[in-house]
Amino acid sequence: MTHPLSNAAGAPGPPARVALELHGELDAGAGAALTRSVRRHLVAGERHLLVDLDDVPSLDAAGLHALVVAHRLVRRHEGTLHVRCANPRLLKVFRLTGLTKVFTINAAAMGEAV
Repeated sequence: MTHPLSNAAGAPGPPARVALELHGELDAGAGAALTRSVRRHLVAGERHLLVDLDDVPSLDAAGLHALVVAHRLVRRHEGTLHVRCANPRLLKVFRLTGLTKVFTINAAAMGEAV
């Protein structure tokens, strides 16, 4: 099964933010694709990323790990990583795992900023 990951350019002006839109389950395969995409953007000098989970129905431990790795990579490059998520089930997972303290999670405003 493939896990499409599409990029949408951020709005012009500082800081430019790049949206990484995930589609389908966020599992090991999609997590690896996310990590590769984050690395490519960082190498290209893009430091402000938004991971859009609006089209992600579920995630597993590997998906959570990929998000944590993405967060660490971006922080090492003095950037920001925001997560857009309106799915109540995913938000519950973030709360139960304590990741709401790690990620900046926003359901609506971040989508409007991109």
